[in-house]
Amino acid sequence: MGRDGMKLSKFFIILIICTLSAVLYVRQQVESTKLGYLLNAQQTALDDMLDQRQMLLYNVYNLKSPENLQQSFTKKSNKQDEFKIVNNKQIVVLSGVKETKSRNLFGITSLAEAKTQD
Repeated sequence: MGRDGMKLSKFFIILIICTLSAVLYVRQQVESTKLGYLLNAQQTALDDMLDQRQMLLYNVYNLKSPENLQQSFTKKSNKQDEFKIVNNKQIVVLSGVKETKSRNLFGITSLAEAKTQD
């Protein structure tokens, strides 16, 4: 019984080691899969945020365009005021004054021509 008992105990030790190894391997694969799903979700969120950023930048540049600003100013202005796009970043209000200083979007003062009212 001594030899058989020793063989049996070696078998159980090897069985326990193999079982623990298999359990650890399966756990590692499960964690790897979880991390893959998490990484995929974060990549999707990043892609969505980048798309939203592009859309917002487009809207900002579109709203800052001189043509849109001129339309906005025209809606809020007096009927006798006229607007002129001086360059890509300036819109000048032309009113009844001979010469008017106006500020562009960045606070820089520029000289604008104005027409006289009859």
